[in-house]
Amino acid sequence: MYQDDLPPSGSWSGWTRITPVSATVTGTPTIVQDTLGTIHLFVREYTNGALLEDTQNSGTSTWNADDSLGGACTSDPAAMATFGDYVFADIRGTNGDLYSTVNSSGTGDGWNAWESLAQGYTGTMEGSTSAVESANGVTLMNILARTASGGIEAINGDEDDRTGDQSHSYTWTSLGGSFAGS
Repeated sequence: MYQDDLPPSGSWSGWTRITPVSATVTGTPTIVQDTLGTIHLFVREYTNGALLEDTQNSGTSTWNADDSLGGACTSDPAAMATFGDYVFADIRGTNGDLYSTVNSSGTGDGWNAWESLAQGYTGTMEGSTSAVESANGVTLMNILARTASGGIEAINGDEDDRTGDQSHSYTWTSLGGSFAGS
């Protein structure tokens, strides 16, 4: 993994290797920046599919030690940083279900256990997912996933539903259509 930096008043720094990503990785990485300025890099570990996270603190060029969040990804991860200072990571598991974990980056409390978001959905997910938060400061999240039949399904809701209480269920909405690819 490599990076190239462009400071606000400078020029490109040149490609440098991101270390210490210690494992062989596969797929396309996902990167988000939280409200504290920390960059979070997520990528799949090649051998066992675990989700790895590496972070770079605001104002530094050094990457911290990578951390395995576990899980068994079968697609590239999706990630989202919110106004509420949460970082979410979403993966498709080996059974085709969508799984999510959350970390309150400002508290240092660490990552929650993986939670299945498949409640209320009876199909199988294919390809990678996408996650976004509304841009107006209202912490609404949307997760999109392609089904085995090619349709697009969405979860829309309040991020507070995903920040601790794991006893709730989600409502999936079919957006219709027929799509191929990831």
